[in-house]
Amino acid sequence: MYKFISMFKRVAFHVLVLMPVVKNYHRFRNKLDLIPEAAALLERFQAYRTLDSVVLYWRLRWLGINIGGLKPSIRRDIFSVLSGQYLVQELRSLEDRLENIAPSDLPCEQWLVLHNLFCFRGLYVIAQTCREHARKIAILPFFQHDARPPISWINSIAAALEGGECNDHSMLDSILEKAKIMGPKAAKWHLLLSVLNGERVLESKLAKLDNSGFSEFIKSKNVALVGPVPTQVDDALNIDSNDVVIRLNHSFSGKGTDSIHKGLRTDVSYFNGGQTKAITKLSNGILPPEISWGCFKFKDQALEIQQLNVDKKCRAFGEFNGMTFYGSYNMVPLAALDLTMFDCHSVKIFHVDMMLTASRYQGYYPRNSISYRKDGDTKQRFLRGSIVHCPVLQYRTLHRLWENKKIYGDKSFQKVMAMGLNEYLKELEQVYSDKVHVVCTKQN
Repeated sequence: MYKFISMFKRVAFHVLVLMPVVKNYHRFRNKLDLIPEAAALLERFQAYRTLDSVVLYWRLRWLGINIGGLKPSIRRDIFSVLSGQYLVQELRSLEDRLENIAPSDLPCEQWLVLHNLFCFRGLYVIAQTCREHARKIAILPFFQHDARPPISWINSIAAALEGGECNDHSMLDSILEKAKIMGPKAAKWHLLLSVLNGERVLESKLAKLDNSGFSEFIKSKNVALVGPVPTQVDDALNIDSNDVVIRLNHSFSGKGTDSIHKGLRTDVSYFNGGQTKAITKLSNGILPPEISWGCFKFKDQALEIQQLNVDKKCRAFGEFNGMTFYGSYNMVPLAALDLTMFDCHSVKIFHVDMMLTASRYQGYYPRNSISYRKDGDTKQRFLRGSIVHCPVLQYRTLHRLWENKKIYGDKSFQKVMAMGLNEYLKELEQVYSDKVHVVCTKQN
């Protein structure tokens, strides 16, 4: 009887989500589709001066947006800015007002929805204010005995690690016990905290996570991690003189290398999931001959590629993407977190400016891939991508490793790290918001 009821529920669910009305409900849709749709909806209603209408309210609710807890005047200003029709001083006024209101005025999830909308408009300073309100709600279980996580215990623990409210292992132990997280999962949280704090990780602990031999390969070596930003700086000699040269998504021989700017060596490459699939499709899974090690995002991908490249070593790198408060990591933070687990002598980052350069070197994306076909619209891709790959998460993670002297970089990277989060977000706005979405004058 129980099996019959369960089967009936599954069938009924699949039938319901195929219905035109139901399948458009926000819980059954990808937020990368919902956010642009909500922004376009606000544009249309602003054009008819009807941002206060009941119709708009219910259509936004259907898209998962409910900010009814805020004062009507603030709601109107939010909708006006998100529609793209506002004066610069109105934006600054809204930034101040949102920063000074109580986080409890909205649920955690709704602050994050606003964060997504502002990110899509390229307004990263105000997006960070909304995200920080959500994060303050998420960490309440650390300070209030009867508080429950608004999303999940994992979300709340990650929020406290990101903001530094949980920065020692005894405090982490107490909250893990409260969350009933034990065994290998608890050990991985302690590993992440150790990495973020710049602590040396014992080899015995690393062996439980990675027994591929990569630890011995990279131990006590000077490592260069080369990013995808185009450069005119003559860094080739500085890069190639390191003991190990690491590149990202190095899917074919000589990719992104030259004898003047980016160097010629590639000893190790880190691959994301999408470009691993592209290698399998376009190169039959065969890695470039110059690579000694391939580091992959997923264990099954690493095993599959290893079988096709018996002369090389393949491994799954330390995956912390399921341990973030909000958003997932880009490749540079993922690689940096993975490398700093090991006992390298140094990790120097080249040609990474945290997306302040809105381009990648020619040929970075494999031909015929989705990213390659969209390469001409880098800014639009970043605006959509920043909804998932939150710039605040990327910056805070790298900045913490940099502060703890686990990584350093070339002049460009050092300059971005020295900015601080707020200045970095302002610079990011200059690149992505002024010419893409923002209209700074109102129509009379």
